Amino acid sequence: MAEPNIRARFFESNGFDHIEIRIVGSPDTVIRKAKPEDISRFPEVFEAYRGGKKEEVVGTPLEDIPGMSPSRAVSLRLKGVRVAEEVAALDDAPAKAAIGMGWLDLRKAAQNVVELAQLKDKKPTRRRKSS
Repeated sequence: MAEPNIRARFFESNGFDHIEIRIVGSPDTVIRKAKPEDISRFPEVFEAYRGGKKEEVVGTPLEDIPGMSPSRAVSLRLKGVRVAEEVAALDDAPAKAAIGMGWLDLRKAAQNVVELAQLKDKKPTRRRKSS
């Protein structure tokens, strides 16, 4: 089961598999040798790592959020927040820590951007009138 606000990355160092675990929006990370429970917890990430695949980032660019400055976008990326959908999904404490001043407005703007993108993706269906 995916944990939306937790990101993991496996990597090799000194001949051993390691894992980096980060809470999205937090500058804090845990880096250690990978344990079997890490592989069980993040099987898709581990399989991608073993297969040599890079993680594909899918979502709305941070720069599409109204009020997002380039420097704030860089700051968020450094804290593991990569797309508008992740800003929109942040809980209060991580949002406040990641964004800082104006976090509530920026998170709401991100939620609006995500909602609009979802509405654009839905194509209206027309029903034909039966005669």
